Amino acid sequence: MKLNLDRNVNHNIKSYKSEFYRTSNSSLNSHVSNTNFENSNRHRNPRHNPFPNSRRKSLNTGSKGLWRELRSHNGIGDGLSEKTAQAEVDLSRLRGDDVPSPSPPPHPSGDKRSSSGTLNRRPGDLETTEDGRERRRRDANTNFDDNNGCPNYLSEAIFVDTPGSSAAAWMRQQTAAGHRKVHVATTEVRVVVKDINDNAPVFPNVTMAGDVQENGPIDLSVVVVAAWDADDAEEGSNARLTYTIEKNVIEERSGASIFQVDPQSGLIRTALCCLDRETTPEYHIQVVATDGGGLKGIGTVVVHLVDVNDNSPRLARPLWELQVMETWGVGPPDNTTLLQVTALDRDTKNYFFYRVVEQSGWGWQHFGMRSEGSAGLLYATQTLDYEDPNHRRGFRFMVQVTDKGRGGWDDPRHVDSAWVSVELQDVNDNPPEFRRADVRVTVREDTPVGTLLATMPAHDPDTGVSGEVRYTVSDTGGSLTVDSSGGIRLRHGLDREGSTGSVTIATVVARDRGHYPLSATATLTITITDVNDSPPRLLPPVVLHVLEGSTTSLVGILTATDDDVWALGHGPPFTLELAHDAPIYIRDNFKLNYDSHMDSGRGGAELWTTGSLDREQHRSLSIPVAVTDAGGMTQINTVTVIVDDINDNKMKPGQKTVYLWKTRNGGGDASLGRVWVDDPDDWDSKDKSFRWLGPKHPLFKLDPDTGTILASTQLRQGRYQLQFLVSDIQWQQRDVPANVTVDVRLLQHEALVNAQPLTLAPLTPTQLTRGWRPSGGGGVLGRLMASVQHVLGEAFTAELLSVYGSDNEHLPTASDDTIINDSNVPDLLHTTQDMQQQRTHIGVRPPGVCVWLAAREVRGQAFMDPIRLQGILSMHQTQLESATQVQVEVADTTLVASEPPLVGAANQDGDDAPSATLPSTALHMQVVDTNSTSLVTPRLRQSHWCPHHGVEGDHRGRPPRLPPIHHIQDACTPISCLNGGRCVKTEQGNRYVCS
Repeated sequence: MKLNLDRNVNHNIKSYKSEFYRTSNSSLNSHVSNTNFENSNRHRNPRHNPFPNSRRKSLNTGSKGLWRELRSHNGIGDGLSEKTAQAEVDLSRLRGDDVPSPSPPPHPSGDKRSSSGTLNRRPGDLETTEDGRERRRRDANTNFDDNNGCPNYLSEAIFVDTPGSSAAAWMRQQTAAGHRKVHVATTEVRVVVKDINDNAPVFPNVTMAGDVQENGPIDLSVVVVAAWDADDAEEGSNARLTYTIEKNVIEERSGASIFQVDPQSGLIRTALCCLDRETTPEYHIQVVATDGGGLKGIGTVVVHLVDVNDNSPRLARPLWELQVMETWGVGPPDNTTLLQVTALDRDTKNYFFYRVVEQSGWGWQHFGMRSEGSAGLLYATQTLDYEDPNHRRGFRFMVQVTDKGRGGWDDPRHVDSAWVSVELQDVNDNPPEFRRADVRVTVREDTPVGTLLATMPAHDPDTGVSGEVRYTVSDTGGSLTVDSSGGIRLRHGLDREGSTGSVTIATVVARDRGHYPLSATATLTITITDVNDSPPRLLPPVVLHVLEGSTTSLVGILTATDDDVWALGHGPPFTLELAHDAPIYIRDNFKLNYDSHMDSGRGGAELWTTGSLDREQHRSLSIPVAVTDAGGMTQINTVTVIVDDINDNKMKPGQKTVYLWKTRNGGGDASLGRVWVDDPDDWDSKDKSFRWLGPKHPLFKLDPDTGTILASTQLRQGRYQLQFLVSDIQWQQRDVPANVTVDVRLLQHEALVNAQPLTLAPLTPTQLTRGWRPSGGGGVLGRLMASVQHVLGEAFTAELLSVYGSDNEHLPTASDDTIINDSNVPDLLHTTQDMQQQRTHIGVRPPGVCVWLAAREVRGQAFMDPIRLQGILSMHQTQLESATQVQVEVADTTLVASEPPLVGAANQDGDDAPSATLPSTALHMQVVDTNSTSLVTPRLRQSHWCPHHGVEGDHRGRPPRLPPIHHIQDACTPISCLNGGRCVKTEQGNRYVCS
């Protein structure tokens, strides 16, 4: 068996033991050994067994298979012959291993075999090689193989793991087979492997890096390179390395090499001085390591130049020009960056520092610089005020930068300078300023309109639109105006007796026109001196009572007052007398006794009757009284005398008609008014009693003491005839017949939804409906409906839905005490206006009436949209007022349309709900009783549907408008909202949510 040994793989072979076995019938020399290999190569396994048992046991393809296995194992046994492999197989069989017996291969003639099939060959015998050639068999001591000339250390030797046990087993097998006894011999062989130069030097890293400082002297160390050679360093010069630079860097000017290397140590140094990083930041050189045998290894060295601060910084600009806004306010400025200054430096590591050069130019002390990163930030250290003329011309100074070289700021090679020019821009930072912030003036209250009261100019130091000033003035009375120069003038007359009093304080605001305007405020105090412009007026009570039929009697005492300043002679003493234009019947029935000592010397008068008065002739009388103050100003005041009724007339049979217009199941029992008999007396209810004539009607109730009739909710549309008997205990009259006709009309749901309200004032419901009939019209209401029908045209019919008044009808009014017919309406209106004037003075609001109308198509059942109806009525408002002789106000349709009138409840099927399920507060019925007729309608309500009226007349001199009328919060009903909206009842009232 032959082995190719590599010194790099098996440096030493130790304890090589061999056992030779010979049989009696075989000339085979088998060499059994157990070999321990110590591997000195650092790339191999230190313990290496080239023939593990698992390999031998797996050989089942005969001697050739064993031969191939041995050759493939780690390069060991490449020189083993096929004969040796066969011997290994035979020995394995002798040891008892399970190795199949291969078929004997054909062998050349002359080969002799033993009885066991083993070849009996001796040295010198011919043998056939694998390539078919014949050669003489060599002895086991042959030194070289024929193929490659490598030493043949072992020939025909078989390696076993345990020679003792294998030999014993083999001997037992041989004895059992009848063979002769086996002789065993042992020897030890030591083999030394000699090195040859078969490995080239290798650098651990193909590319190596080194650093050297720029601008350094010659012979600076760069890097040490080292290569490795696998050959034995102790074996001649095989691993002795020499270093050279194969590809160096040449300086262009001198043509000399820049780097050099120590051949033995591999230290690379600079061969030239003063390398410049900014010119060439790195160099690439190629280093070669050569061993003693001439084998070479190549590596690349990258030399990086380390930067030093050898370049001066340079500012990006020689002149920096900028425009900045002036500093806001008067306080110290913040650190807002005004300018970012940048510098350039060819060095890699730079630390820049910036500063403003002292005494370098105008305004240097107003600025400072701070360094952030590589930039310098310019900021203001003092207030920059554009309004300052010195600041307005701008600033110019120098800034410097240094990279902190060895000399710092004192080293000019590491310092650079540049100019900075700053131009200020104006901002709106100054509010206007009044020359006088508090001005006081005194004027007479009769000062003409347009008079200049004071001039209050304001100055704004800002420029452009920021310096333009506009003025506004506000005062409680709205009587002042201001012009563009700050002049305060009267817009309308002053009234010392008005709500503002004798002193008016006005606020004047001056506001500039900047993008974000600034303003200033000044105060103008106006003291108003009195003039005698307020007429005297009577003090309450101005409504007096006298019993009818009484003889001459004192009606009341009249006193007066005046709002002017009495100390100026604009007040008492007052003089009272009947007006010169008082009617004859007033002068015949009343007299006024003036007394200058009355009311503590202020003057007063006693009002007396001159004879008896008949209530049936005059329910109330208006007495004009002229009151004059000490300054000679006179005003006519009206005193109302109500003639109290006494039961001095007998009853006569009466006939009354009640018009009841209701919604289906519209609430509880409705009052229809009193049973009426023809009796001029109207305050005699305590003397009368009432009862039914015949059986009671199931749908009506009668109060026997007051004569009030109540109608059930079960009433249906139609006409009902009721008969009653009235008795008067004062006149001993019994069972005077009184008939009542109740005409019931059911209002359509569509009419209520499309209703439009009107307000008439000053007027009461009784005054409005007296003399009116649904079929024939008449009275103020008749003229209103006729006028509305006229403006609607022939395509629509006007329908009346509801009439009701304000809640203070318990106060005495002209309608309560005056017999009204169509012929005396002008007198009624005059009387009502006089009463309204008195109520204005005593703080009582005038009466008003709310009327709800709808417009139905003549040829169909559809109703006009309330928005359209409101527009038509608004366009003809003047025509309606002319027809009724009262003020007419059309309600805002937007409020009405968003909130339908509350009129009742309906069930889910669309029919009216039963009365038992309808709360009594869901519907209010309003009765207007005029004795012979009564109009009963639902009190429709809409949030804010009635216009708000003040207690003073408007600019056209018309009577005052009605103040707001308060109503009970009604419950939500299915028709409270239209178009899918929802009504939500809350503690604050109903809230309507749109769909």
